[in-house]
Amino acid sequence: MAVKRKHKRNTIIKYNQVTTNIGNGYNANTGKFVAPVSGIYMFAITVSTYRY
Repeated sequence: MAVKRKHKRNTIIKYNQVTTNIGNGYNANTGKFVAPVSGIYMFAITVSTYRY
């Protein structure tokens, strides 16, 4: 997944590529996740930066 622009705080980040979307809860057009089934969800993210 790659995001090639700077973002302000509290903005929705839409990813260019979605590898896994079991249950289709993530909407790639809006960048929002809506739980398809009620329950407890866990999200994990790893962010790396680099400079040319």
